[in-house]
Amino acid sequence: MKFLTLCIAAAFMMLSFTCSQAAVTLTIGEGSGMPGTEEHLLPVSLNNPDDKVQGVQLDICDEGNYLTCTHCEVTERSRGFNCSINELETGCCRVLLFDLGGKGIPPGAGPLFLINYSVAEAAPTGECRSLAPEKVKMVNESGTPFASSEITSVAGRFCYASSVLPSTTTSTITSWSWQQAYGEMWGEKKGETVSVLRFFRDHVVAHSEAGRSYISLLYDHSPEMMMLLQNPLLSAATGELLTELLPAIRAVNEGTRVKLSPHTVAKSVALLQHYEMNASPQLQMIINKVRGEVEGGALFRQLKIEVE
Repeated sequence: MKFLTLCIAAAFMMLSFTCSQAAVTLTIGEGSGMPGTEEHLLPVSLNNPDDKVQGVQLDICDEGNYLTCTHCEVTERSRGFNCSINELETGCCRVLLFDLGGKGIPPGAGPLFLINYSVAEAAPTGECRSLAPEKVKMVNESGTPFASSEITSVAGRFCYASSVLPSTTTSTITSWSWQQAYGEMWGEKKGETVSVLRFFRDHVVAHSEAGRSYISLLYDHSPEMMMLLQNPLLSAATGELLTELLPAIRAVNEGTRVKLSPHTVAKSVALLQHYEMNASPQLQMIINKVRGEVEGGALFRQLKIEVE
């Protein structure tokens, strides 16, 4: 009898534990930027293994209130959704992601949207501050709100980069952002070029599991990639290669099969090697894997690109 009682108690404990598990997890990513700069992207990811999500609302509160959210970008997972933001008097950024078409976010995991931040001049250089998700609300495909016990939210952080970076060839950089990086690489054509690359990301690369993995890894290491691009040699080489690849990328975006020359592939490998040499150990491992897939042709096959 005692054994039976213990079994029943254990069963109820297991049931209670199972029911208390979060149905969805929202994770604030990491970002970085120098004081007084703009256009710094921060990814926010969603893991919803079982249920479709029809809408999300939350406040992202940065410790110290040194950040101002300026706009929101959807990702492949939230394509077709509306993403709006509002900088509150409290210093928090309220985000509202909703879908009027009823499509919903299918079960899965990965970046859901990107918040673009500007950094105050008074931000503490060389320090990091937390980004806390508050008042997180979500509804499923039938419009029913998830219970608070079904939602897990994970805080992120934003690091206020120093203006002196030993990995660059210039000793002092007063300000830097992704928009400045694009401007360095493409000048007045940066808007058009970035639009083509974003379409390629969202409509070609993100359509494969491997592609979505690459996108997620890029967002995870976005701050370091931005810092690497402050090296003028890497920035120039990256801009040159992407400009060379742009006609092929446009063709792929339009559904046309293209071929790359071995010379272009070799330039891609050489550029990845330069990034690898200057990257952190963790990013080096990722770049090494990508470089191997470029050399072996696996990456191009995934993107339906042939090599002559």
